[in-house]
Amino acid sequence: MSKLLALLFTLAAVPALILSSCAVAAVTLGAVVVGEDFRNNAEVATVPGNVEYVYRSAKSSLAHMTDALLHVDDDYRAIETLVDESVVTIHVETFDTENVTIRVTAKKLLVYSPEIAKMVMNRIVTDLRR
Repeated sequence: MSKLLALLFTLAAVPALILSSCAVAAVTLGAVVVGEDFRNNAEVATVPGNVEYVYRSAKSSLAHMTDALLHVDDDYRAIETLVDESVVTIHVETFDTENVTIRVTAKKLLVYSPEIAKMVMNRIVTDLRR
């Protein structure tokens, strides 16, 4: 009987999680989280090009900026790693047929660091122009 109750509670909680107003996309075993807070604090750039090419280039740029492991979600085009003791998260998405949007956030000691996000974004955009 207790297994049945546990199953019922679990099934009842699923719609609440799905319909939650605080929609957060957690990917790669929770390694990369992109939600409303991310979007509000992100350094944003729109660049011309193919989304897959821009994503691979951003991944390469990050790999050259750190010795830390890159946590990637290729399906969602999200990357997370450490740069200058900050957790840097990048998300690459299609803007329109000819442009791609790159969003970068950086958190140091759980506080957003726009300076580091801007530094990472500048490096990505510079590498794309080469």
